[in-house]
Amino acid sequence: MNHDFCKPIVERVARRLSFEWPGIERDDIEQEIWRGLTERWESVKAQPEAERGGLVSFFAERFGVSYCSRERQFYQHFTAEWIYQPHEVRRLMVDYFDADAWLAPVKRPEGTNQTLLGDGVTVALFDIDRAFKSLTETDQQILIRVFNAGETLGSTDRKKLQRAIDRIVVFLNRTISKRFDHSDHEGPGSREVVSNATARALTHETY
Repeated sequence: MNHDFCKPIVERVARRLSFEWPGIERDDIEQEIWRGLTERWESVKAQPEAERGGLVSFFAERFGVSYCSRERQFYQHFTAEWIYQPHEVRRLMVDYFDADAWLAPVKRPEGTNQTLLGDGVTVALFDIDRAFKSLTETDQQILIRVFNAGETLGSTDRKKLQRAIDRIVVFLNRTISKRFDHSDHEGPGSREVVSNATARALTHETY
């Protein structure tokens, strides 16, 4: 395999995915991409030289996203929580926005009155309400204008909207991190930071 040729592509894809999937280490993503490229290198070599870069990018994206998805499913399974992404929070806003009480009885499936469900994700009403109330009045108003009043925004306001959604994402993810951070309860030097791969190995040993 031509590592020099692939390296900038792999690093670029891994860097972007680590930003889009909070909590997943870039080094782990890169390692998984390299593993996949090694397995598919014969397919890459079979292509004309001018087309190899595009195929490497395709495989890097495919293997990277697949790894991130598996990691998040693993995390969710053992914590019953979720690492949120901007597009998922936006989907929840589209489906359920209610600045007063976050109530949408018509859209919410029976038996889920304590959570919002949308696009395969769940979020507690309490958490999304706190996230909204943590925003500045300007951020709250831009959300109300779009998701409550259905206003179409210009380019400047669209950027403001994205920043408001990003702030909600940060709030939700920090809430999850604090909820599952037990370091304060296990004494000095209690919990060592480990990689995703190590965490998985430890879990398998435990179960």
